[in-house]
Amino acid sequence: LINVALGLAMNGYNVCFGSLEMPEYSIASRGGANVFDVDINEYSFWSENVKQIEFAIEKLKNSGRPMGELILKQFHRASPKVMKEWVLYEEKTRNIKINSLVVDYLGEMGNDHGTGQSTAFETYMYHKQNTQDLAADAIKHEYSVFTAHQDKEISKEATDMSLNNLSESRGISHKADVVIGLLQPPEAKLNGRFYMKSLKGRDNPYVDYFLEFDIRYDRMKLIERALHEAGNLVI
Repeated sequence: LINVALGLAMNGYNVCFGSLEMPEYSIASRGGANVFDVDINEYSFWSENVKQIEFAIEKLKNSGRPMGELILKQFHRASPKVMKEWVLYEEKTRNIKINSLVVDYLGEMGNDHGTGQSTAFETYMYHKQNTQDLAADAIKHEYSVFTAHQDKEISKEATDMSLNNLSESRGISHKADVVIGLLQPPEAKLNGRFYMKSLKGRDNPYVDYFLEFDIRYDRMKLIERALHEAGNLVI
């Protein structure tokens, strides 16, 4: 998700990154390792040098790329309503338009309707309501929303998946314009590979296609490699 947020911000969009897990400094370290091409294991030491940081930021600003704002904040069990209010607060106080909200991640979100998750049906409604609320706020206030969700039904050895794998969390797929599956079987992880499969996309001719990436854990970075047609994923 930090790769998504950085990609948006480094193409001129203003992004709010709301974390329901990690603190701001951990997210900033991962993003900084990515942007400044620094080993994540050395980033804490590297970032202590203020002049070095200032030089790296100035170099980035002079690269000719449009730069947007990337705003990080950690929350505890925030609901869609809290996220919306945060976006509007940042717009007002910074006098900018927020173009995108990235939520890390959907499974940790609170619910504004008092719905529990004691049964499969409640879990279905819980996630469905949250995605509906996130989408409604995004449409009304004109920003996009990106988030992720884990699902226990998908094996770590899987080389394929579909919307049917979402099981009791299937409600998340109804309102989303785009759903992308993340796959990394053991052989791919060993070789530094990572795959995304297009599971749903409105007006998207690439549904069921796979996108292959190099994954650099030392730089917290995904590097696009190749597009594989439907049914042609070869590890």
